[in-house]
Amino acid sequence: MAFDSTVGGASANSFVSVSDADTYFGERLGSDTWTTASTADREKALIMSSRYLDKLSYYGERKTDTQNLAFPRKYLPDPDPIGNYWDHLKTAGRGYLDEATIPDRVTYATCELSQKLLASNTVFDDPSLRQFKELQVEGVVKLVINSNSLDRVLDRNIKGFLSPLMESGGLGVRLRRG
Repeated sequence: MAFDSTVGGASANSFVSVSDADTYFGERLGSDTWTTASTADREKALIMSSRYLDKLSYYGERKTDTQNLAFPRKYLPDPDPIGNYWDHLKTAGRGYLDEATIPDRVTYATCELSQKLLASNTVFDDPSLRQFKELQVEGVVKLVINSNSLDRVLDRNIKGFLSPLMESGGLGVRLRRG
């Protein structure tokens, strides 16, 4: 499958183009993993990150029935509204994000997860396989955690970008048949 970052495209497989990701990492410290990767590996990382993030449950609904990815979305509440407040407890209406674009928060999360994938190809592996180094039941229980266990796929940085856009405060994952 060819790399396709067309916003709302029927065959899109990435939320972010390589050039937009290059711009993002050009402004970010600690981006050597990204900048030293080949273009082909950058594309693969963006595709895998988009596939993973696409499975999460977001507010709103897809803009069209023909788009391949979860974004762009209609009725996606703006988590950072400006000037819509009546007072500190009530809002006059928060407004929605632009339904013709992919939110910056999704772009940033996709880029961060892509770099994480390039740094470690085991990010998507099953953590239960490497979580425990030793489990002993002799007296009571002795449990030794594996210091080489797998990283969390969505670390605090990535969740910080996405959680305001996600249903269940970002804790839920809706499974789809597909």
